[in-house]
Amino acid sequence: MIHIIAITRSQVFAVLAALAMTTGCIFAAGEEQRRDPDKSRRPNILLIISDDIGIDVTTGMYPGLIDSLIKQYGPSGHNHPNYRMIAGRPASTPTLDSLSRTGMRFTQAWTQPFCSPTRASILTGLYAAKMGVLDYTH
Repeated sequence: MIHIIAITRSQVFAVLAALAMTTGCIFAAGEEQRRDPDKSRRPNILLIISDDIGIDVTTGMYPGLIDSLIKQYGPSGHNHPNYRMIAGRPASTPTLDSLSRTGMRFTQAWTQPFCSPTRASILTGLYAAKMGVLDYTH
C-alpha cells in the first residue's frame, strides 16, 4: 500500500528557511575565526563547580599531603593501618591541584547549602532568593 504525503508550500518554505539559516550560521562562524587572529591570545576560562564536598576532603587545603600519602601507602591506600575508616577520601586530584596552583581560586567565596540555588546564581548572576530558588525542590 502506497501512502502519498502532501507537502504544502509553507512546509517547503520552512525547511528551506531553516537550511538557509543553518548554512549562514556555519559560514558566519568560519568568517569570525578568519577575521580574529588574536583569538588564540584570549584566556581560556574554566569554571569548575562541585556539589556536596566539604573543605576537609579537598587536597588544596593541604598541598602535597595527598601525594605524600600515596607514596607512603600506595595509590589505593590499602597499606594504611586505618584504611577501612578512611576508604574513599580524601580524593587525590593532581590535575585539579595543578589547575588550582596556576589559576585563580576564590577562597573567600560563599555558596548556598543546596546545589540548585548555587547553580541558579552562577547561571543568572542574581541572588537565588531573588529568583525564588531556595532549595533543591525548585
